[in-house]
Amino acid sequence: MKNKIKRLSKGDFHIPQPEIIFPETRIIMRVGEGEMYKGSFSLQNQGEGTIRGLVYPSSFRVRCEEQGFDGNPVNISYTYDGSGLVPGHVEHGKFTIVCNGGEYEVAFTAIIEKPFVMTTYGKVQSLEDFKKLSFRDPAEAEKLFRSRDFYEILKYEDKRIQALYDNMRKWELDQQALSVVSPAPNLQNFILQKQVLASGDVASGCRVKRVANSQ
Repeated sequence: MKNKIKRLSKGDFHIPQPEIIFPETRIIMRVGEGEMYKGSFSLQNQGEGTIRGLVYPSSFRVRCEEQGFDGNPVNISYTYDGSGLVPGHVEHGKFTIVCNGGEYEVAFTAIIEKPFVMTTYGKVQSLEDFKKLSFRDPAEAEKLFRSRDFYEILKYEDKRIQALYDNMRKWELDQQALSVVSPAPNLQNFILQKQVLASGDVASGCRVKRVANSQ
């Protein structure tokens, strides 16, 4: 402010254009099936003054908390609606920022993930993951197996496995039943290979591209 007053007192009415930088330029959204993802990114002026402008997402699934902004730094919060999308779906899009420092594009990639259950050792999304958990921590694996959350893991497995688990739940699930679902050869024959979510389709990152200076 003092520097601005000095410039004005000397008759310098030139208003410097903000020097915009993006501290984080890699936006990867990992969205649970049917879930609402929340995220944010920021921009700031390396020089003096505030940044004023608008932000426009390219996807109808993205909603910005506020379309307009005025400040320094600026934090832009958004949501991504994953309803109706199946695991493996990948969407590439961008945020267009038009401000007093120019026009910019911030690219994003949204990836829809399979349902999972979070454990002490990380995500369990498949029977293969569950089998690894059962060898690493049998007690936690048993607790997961007895919970209804186990249905989330079976959602995209073979229908015969789902039917077998339904029958098991009708029994008194003891340690013997648990040993059947994980290492038993007869069930391993049904285990499908782990799906790779859009391995060749997901961008390695995203970029920020300057489009043009605003007038």
